[in-house]
Amino acid sequence: MVMRRELLLGAGTAVAAVGGAALANRVGMGSMGDYVAWLFRPDNTGITILPDLERRTPVVDPDDHYVFVSLGCAAENLALMAGAAGRAGAIDFDPAGGGQVRFALGTGNGGDQALLEAIPHRQSTRAEYDGSSLRRSDLRQLKAAATVPGVDLVLVTERPPLQRLRDLILAGNTTQIGDPAFVAELKHWLRFSPNVALRTGDGLSAPPAAIRLCRSGWGPGCSTGSSP
Repeated sequence: MVMRRELLLGAGTAVAAVGGAALANRVGMGSMGDYVAWLFRPDNTGITILPDLERRTPVVDPDDHYVFVSLGCAAENLALMAGAAGRAGAIDFDPAGGGQVRFALGTGNGGDQALLEAIPHRQSTRAEYDGSSLRRSDLRQLKAAATVPGVDLVLVTERPPLQRLRDLILAGNTTQIGDPAFVAELKHWLRFSPNVALRTGDGLSAPPAAIRLCRSGWGPGCSTGSSP
């Protein structure tokens, strides 16, 4: 049995499988703020998480990098939920068949309770930045979190390099928006209302920007949205 991520919505989703039956608990994985969808294949010993390649984005992600990287988000949240449910297990990557993540269910408790409780509260924001700097204690936590094999962290805190990075980001954004293929793909994935996002189970939620986009000529998706 394979379940698409769009069947597993909420603040996030976690899945636990017992005896081949799948239980969707609406508090764990992903959000409707991103377009990536996953496939869950539960069996008697665990859950296989695969990318849903029907929802790939060839313009912005031509090598499917993000499609596979995002599997880690699903797997980590699943591990937290499984540990809380007494099924703590192990995560492994299997390169067979193009690549998939395997979560093997165990029989014990595990995981970080604080991280588990944070899942439904995690969010990103597009609010205007107030210009304040991160506290040194926060910077130390970032450095500590990134101290793992294979990870290099570059913290930029000085004003001149920050301004240079800003200029590069603005130039990149301008180039993207000037690419008709990118704009077409972006429009295809925008969801202009919560109802449309719930119906399709994917996409980039755009209610805050919907009025501006509609007025700028992106009208066809404003009333009904588009489905991949």
